[in-house]
Amino acid sequence: MRFSLITTCTDRQAYLDRFASGLARQTFRGGMELIYVAQGKATLAFSDHVANAIQIVLCRVGRPLSLSTARNIGIAKATGDIVAFPDDDCWYDDAVLEKISGYFEAHPQVECICVNVYDPELRRAMVDQPIGVIQRVAYSNVFQFANSNGIFIRRNALRMVGDRFDERLGVGTALGSGEETEFVTRLLALKIHIDYVGTIQVYHPVIQHLYGTPEKEYSYSFGFGVVNGWLIRRRQLGAVVYFLRSILRSCLGAIVYSLRQSARKTYANRALGMLAGVAHGVTSNPCEYCSSVGSKSVVVSDCPAEKGSEQGAVSGKKACHG
Repeated sequence: MRFSLITTCTDRQAYLDRFASGLARQTFRGGMELIYVAQGKATLAFSDHVANAIQIVLCRVGRPLSLSTARNIGIAKATGDIVAFPDDDCWYDDAVLEKISGYFEAHPQVECICVNVYDPELRRAMVDQPIGVIQRVAYSNVFQFANSNGIFIRRNALRMVGDRFDERLGVGTALGSGEETEFVTRLLALKIHIDYVGTIQVYHPVIQHLYGTPEKEYSYSFGFGVVNGWLIRRRQLGAVVYFLRSILRSCLGAIVYSLRQSARKTYANRALGMLAGVAHGVTSNPCEYCSSVGSKSVVVSDCPAEKGSEQGAVSGKKACHG
């Protein structure tokens, strides 16, 4: 088994060094390639011994890109059996790739896994993901389980969803977030088997929302709302309960912290962003390709999601819901 790990960075050298250090200590003895999309001055540094064990693929763009665009550049270079998308501020313990390889080998029916994303400093999992639990990913839990740092996907399944993230979504775009959830919902639309594996962890800082800026909260929440709007448009209503609970928590937070101006603004902007996002989502085309060419001029057979892979065509599965 061979891993393709796709990461990107601008100038956050210390984070990139930490990730590279964890990769150098992996106990996994299969093939490994690190595809680095360099947007700025940060560089990868490995000893000669480690560099011989890890194939480094450098994609130097030298300018800021959205996270989804950078990942898509990396996906085009990937040759591994399993593809992953660690952020520059993500890091791995020594045995994580060995554990993930073992899980895929023991569960050949599983095409993708979402592992637990955990902050060891705060001792807290991302969006309260349960630890030690293995569960099938569905529309009802996708917003809790799908974090890009924890996604590991077989190459064939990646091809079935067009080998790409939606470049309208994510950090660096107007929609702000939601790219990993939209990506996983396209897999779910194809009935691809995805497991949440809470017995395996990757590390990433957990954002403490009270200390974020109201503007960033609005942007992230807007993307979250847009993806929910697209699911509603597709009549995939399993995620609606999670969305409503998120709105309620934000509204209650604004009330509880009504005397703290910055916290009140943060919670209020989260709620406003979600509502504006869902309104945008239900009135816009969920398919990136069909949206870009215009719904009146699109030829359905030209849509990459509609074409799918050879496996998708044989099974009659489709990812386009525009």
